[in-house]
Amino acid sequence: MQSFKNCTSLKEINIPPKVELVYPNTFSGNSSLQTITLNGNLNYLSTDAFINCESVKELNINGVERIDYNAFMQKSSIQNITIDGQKFNIADDQKLFSIQKSGERIAIVTQSKNNGHFSTQCINLEKNTSKNIENNLYLTDDGKLCYAIDSLASFSSNELNQLKKSGMTQLYIYGGENEITPDEHSEGMNFNLYNIDDLIQVKSKIENIKSQIKLPDSKDIHREKEIYGQIVKILSESMQYDELEVDNHAKLENRNLLGLLNEKGVCQGYIEILRNIAAEYKIQVESIRGLIPENGKKTGHEWNQVKLDGIWYDDDFTNYRKFLSTNNLDLCHCFLMGVRTDGISSSKYIGYETHRKSHSVGKNPPLSDKKYFLTYGHVKQQSIQPQEKEKTSEKSIKDQVGDEYKPKTQEEQQDEQDTQTLWINRLQACDKTVDNMPEGAKKKQEIVQLIQILEQEKRQERDEQIQVENQSPEQR
Repeated sequence: MQSFKNCTSLKEINIPPKVELVYPNTFSGNSSLQTITLNGNLNYLSTDAFINCESVKELNINGVERIDYNAFMQKSSIQNITIDGQKFNIADDQKLFSIQKSGERIAIVTQSKNNGHFSTQCINLEKNTSKNIENNLYLTDDGKLCYAIDSLASFSSNELNQLKKSGMTQLYIYGGENEITPDEHSEGMNFNLYNIDDLIQVKSKIENIKSQIKLPDSKDIHREKEIYGQIVKILSESMQYDELEVDNHAKLENRNLLGLLNEKGVCQGYIEILRNIAAEYKIQVESIRGLIPENGKKTGHEWNQVKLDGIWYDDDFTNYRKFLSTNNLDLCHCFLMGVRTDGISSSKYIGYETHRKSHSVGKNPPLSDKKYFLTYGHVKQQSIQPQEKEKTSEKSIKDQVGDEYKPKTQEEQQDEQDTQTLWINRLQACDKTVDNMPEGAKKKQEIVQLIQILEQEKRQERDEQIQVENQSPEQR
């Protein structure tokens, strides 16, 4: 399936009419490839067939019945397209986003280089007609059009209901870029195509999850970590792993967003659910495909990378879900907001092989910090809360010891808040400066690590102070 992978001298590919399927990575890494020609009976072209082929300028499609949305998605280097003898050129101020074909109907989606706005050129070869629609559209198997969106965060529940009332029955969610090959399910070409009725239910579930999340202060430097921690914690308590049921493959609906309705999923489904919920808070989640060791052989797997508070982390919800749901995080040796909890970086995790979408990741947060993020501080707060009956004596002890243990006045609290804000602004300014320096990313990580160390020391000092406060005069 990877016969032509990394053929860096290959400049032109002509797929003959007898070829029906082109699988992932068949032509990946062909950095010199400039022209692709597809012919005849081709009915499945993988999203990843031409991954890392960034020099392709020309595409020719002859007699092919179906080209799916993801086949050439974001192949922005393509400028000239010929479909069944009809030529289309991408304007200089536009870049190609998607090419679709269903029978005699074609949809070419472009995106403005200036403002990012989408436009879809809809062509009917049989009637020799064409029109432009200022939206990103998906072309279904039966030649109908519907909206294509990055995530469900693009629409509110009310907007979904309005779309339904207008007569639209389906939506395509392209952001996950997942796909199912024909030997897994015949529905694979439409893997990300959903009925609006189902999405209205999914959106309701997401809104319910959002109602359980306690939002940190907007100035909290760990804000996104604390939000994401609550998301995975809630999902770990409700979602189950889907055992293989259909021809040794998980049910199709448990490999995408619909798993949220069934409360079942596998790695693909978990990532898509996480990605769409995180998008509600503008948190980026991206899928990674690769192989992991299992029972003496390597098995296909997907996990994700998540960008939290400006830093990318590896995250494998599938494999730490059980530990999280049973509060056994100390026993977990899987990716969780960074790397394995025993400190081994994912890039060094023996047996894991990454095939796509890899970002440089930040240093693994300490396990104590992860526990804090995953419970939004509840564990730590409960451990330091004084008992109700001790409150009176505790107050008198503080009065006897001196001013340093007395509650701070509102003015003192405001001074502390102003000082903290000042330092956050200084660190953010420093952060921007570091980005423009040589080896900026490395220095940026060093600063982030320093901040984490300072935060940890601050928490330790606070815990020690509270312990002293709770001691009797004799113990002091």
